[in-house]
Amino acid sequence: MKNRMLVLHFLCLALTMAACGKYSVKRSRKPLVSLLIQNSGFEDEGSWAISAPPNYSQYGLMTIAEDGCHSGKKCGLISLERMPGQRDEQIIHAWTQEIQNVPTGKIVIFGGWVAAVENTIVHMAIEYEVTTPINGQVIFTKYVNWHAQGTDFHFLSGRMQFPENVVSAYFMAGISSVGEAKFDNLFVFVDPQKRQQEIFTTK
Repeated sequence: MKNRMLVLHFLCLALTMAACGKYSVKRSRKPLVSLLIQNSGFEDEGSWAISAPPNYSQYGLMTIAEDGCHSGKKCGLISLERMPGQRDEQIIHAWTQEIQNVPTGKIVIFGGWVAAVENTIVHMAIEYEVTTPINGQVIFTKYVNWHAQGTDFHFLSGRMQFPENVVSAYFMAGISSVGEAKFDNLFVFVDPQKRQQEIFTTK
């Protein structure tokens, strides 16, 4: 487990450095991992959509911030003054993006860097749909939560395996409480250790 976390932190550090330097350094070597999402650092237009109730602008703000980011010049900001539903109801407001060419049957690692106001509940998840219902259910979610305890950037990640019969999948990064959070250098990629095992096994 310790070795896996060291590998994960190394890969994410490399991804962050690549994001910072991609505009100033021409890189000829292949990246360590291939991301399954685009525009992970919010530096470019497009790619990300908003998952929130239609009237979210009445009580919150979801926009691209241009200061206080983890790296680069931009990051995704979510700020909520209240929840739109019942008092104890937690409704996720998130940046979301469809995962292209879902790696069916593969283990993926997802997450990113987040800085949040204290007590904000941060939520990162992969939601996917399968062809054959399981106990009447076709949509499933794998998520990780974090209760913010400070304003420094925090590394958050999760791990899951896609079933073989996935129809579609989405990555989400947001909050499910009153508060504020900035997201940067988000990622979804196939577990490189698992991938290496497959390569050596099939050779």
